[in-house]
Amino acid sequence: MHDRGLSTKIGWMDRDGYGNTLNSKQKAKFRRLRQWQTRTQITAEDQRLKEGLSEVERMGSALGAPDDVRETAAVIFRTSRENDLLPGRSVEAMASSALYHSFRIQSDSRSLDEIATVARVGRKEISRAYRYLSDELGLDTVIQHPAEFIPRFTSRIGGSRLLKQQAKKIAEEVEGTQVTSGKSPTTIAAACIYISGQLIGEKYTQDTVAEAANVSSVTVRYRYRSIAENFDLKASKLDTEQLGLEPNETEYHEKNTPDSIDAELRSE
Repeated sequence: MHDRGLSTKIGWMDRDGYGNTLNSKQKAKFRRLRQWQTRTQITAEDQRLKEGLSEVERMGSALGAPDDVRETAAVIFRTSRENDLLPGRSVEAMASSALYHSFRIQSDSRSLDEIATVARVGRKEISRAYRYLSDELGLDTVIQHPAEFIPRFTSRIGGSRLLKQQAKKIAEEVEGTQVTSGKSPTTIAAACIYISGQLIGEKYTQDTVAEAANVSSVTVRYRYRSIAENFDLKASKLDTEQLGLEPNETEYHEKNTPDSIDAELRSE
């Protein structure tokens, strides 16, 4: 809350201390008192703070952010106001960047594109505000890893536990190589999910995976081709016996051999 909940309020019940309904003249009087109460308690700067914190709460709710993420974002936004960083900047962009910072600080990986889907400003404006906050407040930039996005993306497409584990295995193998250098972790995660689906016979289209990751299908295609050309997919196949899968589940996920899938990926 912008005033930390310490302000006074005039109730909206239109009743007196005994619970009796006020007459029309008294109602009009208290309506004017409420208006003046609001005007005198909130300055222009407080109004910007109130709007920013409301935006943080709205976007956090839309993204299903836990309380600690929302509270951290509120602290970051309040700190930016105390350091006089809001003048000349969009309140919506600063609130969005504070929430993005908070997700990264709390190790709850969300992409900038995901923030942009619920924000009232564009991705570029959020990105500029993010860099501005990082520089001015000295916030550490937490590196995001492709494997962190895989559980949420596989859940969105209804993927199995094996699909998630296979995708995380590939993501961990390719991370830090030339394949991932300078690439968005969300696109790498999407490519790993797509390849894993091909490996275990749980096939999803590129469009389905791309939509779950909020990236383009063309980017997914480029990333999975790069991975297929530089890594031995057969060696990346998980041993289903070690995962404790049921016999019928193992049989389902071994319909396609790694050799045939490897050839299919390379030929596309």
